[in-house]
Amino acid sequence: MIAGLVCLGISTSGMADTDEARLATIEKRMATLERQIEKDRSTHGRAVAALRRSEQALADAARKQSELEAQQDATRRELEQINADIRRQQLRLRDNRAMLAAQLRARQAMGDDPWLKVLLSPADPAQTGRMLSYLQYLQHSQVSRIEGARTQLAELTSLHEAARKTQAVAARLVAEQREITENLRHARAERERAVKRLAGTVAGRAEALDRLRQDRARLEAVVTALPAAAQPFASSATGSSASAPEIAALFPKGPIRRLKGRLGWPVPGTVQARFGTQRQEGRMQWQGLLIGAAEGTPVRAVADGEVLFAAWMPYYGLVGIVDHGGGFLSLYGHNQSLVRRPGERVRAGDMLGRVGISGGRQTPALYFEIRQGGNPVNPERWLAATK
Repeated sequence: MIAGLVCLGISTSGMADTDEARLATIEKRMATLERQIEKDRSTHGRAVAALRRSEQALADAARKQSELEAQQDATRRELEQINADIRRQQLRLRDNRAMLAAQLRARQAMGDDPWLKVLLSPADPAQTGRMLSYLQYLQHSQVSRIEGARTQLAELTSLHEAARKTQAVAARLVAEQREITENLRHARAERERAVKRLAGTVAGRAEALDRLRQDRARLEAVVTALPAAAQPFASSATGSSASAPEIAALFPKGPIRRLKGRLGWPVPGTVQARFGTQRQEGRMQWQGLLIGAAEGTPVRAVADGEVLFAAWMPYYGLVGIVDHGGGFLSLYGHNQSLVRRPGERVRAGDMLGRVGISGGRQTPALYFEIRQGGNPVNPERWLAATK
C-alpha cells in the first residue's frame, strides 16, 4: 500500500548511521503492516480495498489540484509583475520621447546649421562659448535619449514576449485544471460507490462494532510495531520547512513533554467527539478527538518530531503518525491527502496533510490522538485552551 514511501534519501554528510538504520526499520515494519492490513480477502476485505483505492485516487487528485493552484497563483503573480513592468517601461518611453521631441524643436528653432551661426555671430567670445557648450550638451542629450529609447523599445519587446509565454503557461494550467476537476469528480463518484459497497457488507450493529474493533486493533498494531525515538526531537529539525510566523506563533517550540496544556491545535474546528466518551456504535470509547473542519483545511504537527507512518488504513482513512521522542506519538486520521513521508522531520506547525473524509466518512473531520508510552491520553489536556 505504501511501498517505497520511505526511500526518500534523507542521508546527509552529518547524519549518523543510526538514522539510516532507523529508516530501514520503519520501512520494514511498514511493509509488514501493509501485508497484515491486506490479508483479509473476504467480501468485506475487497470492499475495504476498493474504498482504499478510491480514496487514494481522490487524495492524489486533491494533491495535484493543490499543487496546480499553487502554480496558477505563481503564474498569476508573475504575469501581474510583467504587466506592471510593461506599464512602467511605457511611461519611461513616453517621457523620453517627449523630451527628445522638445530638444528637436529647440534645435530646429536655431536654423539649419546652428554651429556655424554661433561661430559667425558678432556676440562676445564668452557668450559664444556658452552657446557652443549648450549645443554640445543638446547634441549629447539627444544621442543619449535616442539610445535610451532604443533600449526601452527592446525591453518592451522582451517584456511582451515574456507576457505571451506566461499567458501560454496560464492557459495550459487552466486546461490541466479542467482535467483534474474531472478526475476529482470521477474519484468522488467511485468513492461513493465504494462506501455503499462497504456498508452493504456489514449486516447489523453487532457486525459493525466487530469491524470497528478489528480496525482499531489494526491501528494498535501499527502504533505498537513502529519504532519510537528514545529522546525528544530538537526544535531545529533538519529537512523541514519552518512555518509562517503567524502559524509558528500558535505552536510553541521544545520537547512535547514540557508543553502540556500549550500545544497548538492540529486544525481549527469544532470538537465533535471527545476522549473517553462513548461512540455511536456503542460499547466503545473514543481514544482521541474528532474535530470537524472544512475539507482541505491544513492539518499541522502539534510538536517537533519525525513522521513514522503515512498510509491508508481501514476506517481511519489516510493516517499520519508523528514520533515526538520520549515515548510520545501523535496520530492524525481521515486526511484528504498527506504531504509528508515516513522519515521526514517536521517542526511544530508544519503541514502534514489536509482534512478530508477518508476512511468512509460522510462529513470532513480530523481524528487526532496523542499517545504516551503507546497508550492514548486525553489530547485536550495537552492542547492549548480555546477561547
